[in-house]
Amino acid sequence: MRAYVIALMNVPESVEYAQRAIESAKAFGLDAVMEPGVWREDAEARMKAEGLRIAKWDCSYSRLDAVIGCFLSHYGIWHKIADSEPAVVMEHDAVVTGPVPELFGDIVSIGKPSFGLLRQAPKEGEQRLFSTGDKIPGAHGYYVTPSGARRLIDTAKSHGLLPADKFMNPKWFPDVAEYYPWCIEARDSFTTIQRVKGCLSKHAYRKGNYRII
Repeated sequence: MRAYVIALMNVPESVEYAQRAIESAKAFGLDAVMEPGVWREDAEARMKAEGLRIAKWDCSYSRLDAVIGCFLSHYGIWHKIADSEPAVVMEHDAVVTGPVPELFGDIVSIGKPSFGLLRQAPKEGEQRLFSTGDKIPGAHGYYVTPSGARRLIDTAKSHGLLPADKFMNPKWFPDVAEYYPWCIEARDSFTTIQRVKGCLSKHAYRKGNYRII
């Protein structure tokens, strides 16, 4: 199975992390490739070129331009998947920790939550979202089929863009699922998206060893 790993090519730390992600994916049999992401300074122009608009959300946790760039990075990969085969999408800070199981849904989160309180999974296997109720628990690792990718693209055109994890929510995608045990987790020491408020909400944030780039 193909795995797309988003990397900000102008940020050396991002490329380094993405290479780590690729190596971890290959260790579990994934055909992992690096996918150039959209840098925040280029995001608004790219959004307009795609004919997309911004939906409403609380922007106090993260930079608007960076959120747009991150979303468009995922959006570009959805277009590739829509015309090909099911794939795993990973952000640069993701690490594959186990085999990707056989999955059946169109959009399935397989990443361990990197923020907030962890909720006990009601069972093993593919199921309704349980770790968060209103979005996937981070966009650092998820599986999507071609039909799922087309649905994501069409919804972005009709509803506007949100932070990638908030966008993949059960209101817009009632069948969005989560698989437990998770086989991907985020291991990060910096962010190019979040403000201090957003960093404080993450388990990984510690003063002095977590940077905002």
